[in-house]
Amino acid sequence: MDQIGRVQNNDTIEKILEVYINRLANMDDTRLIAFYVSKMTPSKQVLLYSSYLEKIIDECDREEALKYAEKCGLNIDLVTKTVVENIRNKPIEVGEASLQQKLTLDDEYKISAIDWLLFYDYHRPEALKQSNALIFKFLSVGKLDAAQLVFNKIPSDSVDKILVEGEVAQNIKQAIKEHLSYKSYLDAHEAFNVWFKHFKSKPIPPENISDDAHLTEKLNPQKHYYIMSCYSPTVDECVLLLSTVLLESKLLNECIQLADILASEKYGLYMVYNKQKLEEIVAKLTECSVTLLEDNKDPWGNNTSL
Repeated sequence: MDQIGRVQNNDTIEKILEVYINRLANMDDTRLIAFYVSKMTPSKQVLLYSSYLEKIIDECDREEALKYAEKCGLNIDLVTKTVVENIRNKPIEVGEASLQQKLTLDDEYKISAIDWLLFYDYHRPEALKQSNALIFKFLSVGKLDAAQLVFNKIPSDSVDKILVEGEVAQNIKQAIKEHLSYKSYLDAHEAFNVWFKHFKSKPIPPENISDDAHLTEKLNPQKHYYIMSCYSPTVDECVLLLSTVLLESKLLNECIQLADILASEKYGLYMVYNKQKLEEIVAKLTECSVTLLEDNKDPWGNNTSL
C-alpha cells in the first residue's frame, strides 16, 4: 500500500503489519520479520523485534537475527539492550530457603541473554551494566553459582577494551567498578570454598605470626576490600565467612575484633544488616567469646590470669 500511494492511516497500517509480523514470528522467518519491522515507527521496531528475539536461543541464529536487523536499519544498540532487560526482569525461581540455591533452566536462559551484547565490541559497556544487574539479582536470592556464570560471560579483556577507547563516561566507570567488585567478591567465595575444603580434609598448621601483628597483616590484605566493595546483600555473608575462617583457624582475638569493625561508624557496616543476619554474626561472636573464656581470657580476648 505504501508503494502504490494508498497509505491514509499509519495507525491502521501498523496494526495490520503487527498482526502479519506476529504470524511470521510463529513461522520463525527472521529475515522477513526484520524487513517488516523496519517499516514500523522506531519505538515499535524496538518493541516488536526485541520481543521476537527473546525466543531465539541458538548463537548462530542470534547472530543472523542481528545481521538482518542491521541490514534493515534497526537500532541494534537499543534492540539488544531491550531484549536483555526483558529477559533479565522476568521473575527468578527460588526454592526452599538455603545458603545456595540450585540453578534452574530459567536461570540459564537469563544468563544466556548476556550473549546478545557480546557480538559487537562496542556493546561491551552495556554488557557490563546488564551483567552487573543480573549478578546482583542472583546474589540477592542466594544463587551464587548463577552469579558466577553471568560474570564468566564477560570476556576478560572487556575492561581494557573499554578503557583504551579514551574518555569514559561516569556511568561506565561505575559499571567497571561494580564489575571488579563482583570479581573480588566471587573470588573471595571461591577462595573460601577451597580453603574450607582443605581445612576440613587435611588441616595445615598456620605459620607463626607475631602476637603484635594487626588483623589485616594476618589475613589476606584483600579481605577488607572484598567486604567494603560489595553491595549490602553480600556484606553480611562476607563477614560471616570471615568469622568462620578466623574461628576455625583459632584466631579468636581477631574474630572478636570483627565486632569493633561492624560497630564502627567509619565503615557503617552495621547499617546493612537485617535482624536475622545480625543474630547470626552475634551467635558466631558469642561462640568465639565462650572459647576465649575457656582459655582463661575475658570475652574480648584479654588475659585474666595474674
